[in-house]
Amino acid sequence: MTQLTNEQEFDLQAQFKTALGNPAPVTEVKWTSSDEAVAKVSVDAKDPTKVVVSAVGPGTAVITVEAKSSNGSIIDGAYNVVVEEAGAVLVIFLAGDPRNKVV
Repeated sequence: MTQLTNEQEFDLQAQFKTALGNPAPVTEVKWTSSDEAVAKVSVDAKDPTKVVVSAVGPGTAVITVEAKSSNGSIIDGAYNVVVEEAGAVLVIFLAGDPRNKVV
């Protein structure tokens, strides 16, 4: 699970493994977000096992990846994302130019 504010994004990669932990080839990798008002996914053009997850608004979303295994079965997994509204953490002062007082 990843927690972030609506001003953040992060990289997420799915690794597909055999029961013994060896890399397993897959095809037809598909990513989805359960709620695109909370988090959106953008698939890496060069590697479909990688996405950028961008926070949109407060809430919880489940990022799901699905792929076809070399034996023809479908394998999937889910990753939880919690987005909070970004709050004030910095004060900026904007001072005007000095001027003569009116008396």
